[in-house]
Amino acid sequence: MNTARCFGERLRELVLDSGLRLSEISSLSGVGLSRLRYWLSPSCANLPCTRNLIKLSDFFDCSVLYMLGLEEENSLHSPNKKLPDFGARLTLLMKRHEIKLFMLKRTGRLSAVSSFFNWTSRGSLPDVYNLLALAEVLDCTPDFLLGRED
Repeated sequence: MNTARCFGERLRELVLDSGLRLSEISSLSGVGLSRLRYWLSPSCANLPCTRNLIKLSDFFDCSVLYMLGLEEENSLHSPNKKLPDFGARLTLLMKRHEIKLFMLKRTGRLSAVSSFFNWTSRGSLPDVYNLLALAEVLDCTPDFLLGRED
């Protein structure tokens, strides 16, 4: 099953379990109501941006992988809500693992290595697919890479 469909199913499950209306979830999580409706539609084939994924994962107190439907049990029950600078964290983890940018390119797992500058210097976050690829290359969870877990 594709990741977008898994995400939609997990979101549907979490919304039902919460007992809240979508408008309440939207208001409390900071994610737009129209976006929530879109992701819950059976025909949706897109993932949220990483910022909205984090907002939803924070709201439901779960890991990014659980939110995406990529793990069966929630492995992160109390995520850090105050995230460090992603670019600085990525740079530190790459140094720790002795991984250079050209090595990331060579893996072929990242869809836009040219965005690396934006991640490390401009404060932007990678899209979900690149986040998952970076976490795999750095041998950590997406939550650890984002600073949501220690």
